Amino acid sequence: MSLPSEYLRRGLSDLKKASLLSLISYLMLFAMLLISLGIVTRADISEMLYDLRRIQTLLTLSGILIGFLISLLLGLFAFYKFFTATGHFKSHDPGLGIGRIGVILELIGLITIIIGATVFGALLSSREAYQGPPMLMETNLLALLGVLLFGAVLIVIGGVLYSVMLIRLGEIEVIDKLLKWAGILYLIGTLISLIPLINLVSVILGVVAMIILYYGCNSSLKSLDTVEMI
Repeated sequence: MSLPSEYLRRGLSDLKKASLLSLISYLMLFAMLLISLGIVTRADISEMLYDLRRIQTLLTLSGILIGFLISLLLGLFAFYKFFTATGHFKSHDPGLGIGRIGVILELIGLITIIIGATVFGALLSSREAYQGPPMLMETNLLALLGVLLFGAVLIVIGGVLYSVMLIRLGEIEVIDKLLKWAGILYLIGTLISLIPLINLVSVILGVVAMIILYYGCNSSLKSLDTVEMI
């Protein structure tokens, strides 16, 4: 058995960090959503801001906002680590470069959706004030829906490609097979995300995949140490 390359070790290390950051980001986001839901269901926010507990309420809302921002930053850093990991894997084996293509497609799709949703919301809010031909407004809205759909398709394709990379990684002799299972779960979750009514299942599968991925990377790194010591 040949010694694994340093690129493989670096890729697994970045992948381990990315999965851990993703899990923390998911947990923080879930916690902030629960707290926000609790505030909204407990009383009307506008009334709470003017009662005797307004300072406490403002502090709570500020904490929630900071929590969301931290979760976003952790998610972005995790995305960066996922991207750098694909570069290392591609250097180890060009066949694993499919993962980098997947990350790039997901990034393009996400940017497309953000821009499309922003423009769509702006057009929708100005619909009543619009003085031009109604058909033009409807056409623009339909075109933006097409842009949003295109972005979603790119994200799904990117997710599939990244899943294939993980599955291929799990087939390497010194790599823990948990990575293969993480890739399979991530693939299923990505495909399920196309079905609106069970999107929550997709999120759950994504979280489980990240947990498996973390332990799989940790185990694989230990295996690499053992191989190099022999």
